[in-house]
Amino acid sequence: MKRMKRLIYCLIIFLPWALQVHAQAPVISNIEPVEGYPNTRVVITGTGFGSNASALRVWFDHVQGTIVEASDLAIEVTVPV
Repeated sequence: MKRMKRLIYCLIIFLPWALQVHAQAPVISNIEPVEGYPNTRVVITGTGFGSNASALRVWFDHVQGTIVEASDLAIEVTVPV
């Protein structure tokens, strides 16, 4: 019985840690279109982007684009002027 209580105690302590989701680097599978003029909307598809648009950054050369929409699977961004 003591052994079972100790096991349950260990599970209570370590289970939340073991179940934490560890962030992985985003993976880009496609960018469409691959060329465009300023104000063109570009869709980047892949996985692991997250859906918080304010936490995402997309750069075109050294200028930051404007995120229009974001999900874990796609980001829509406007090419800067």
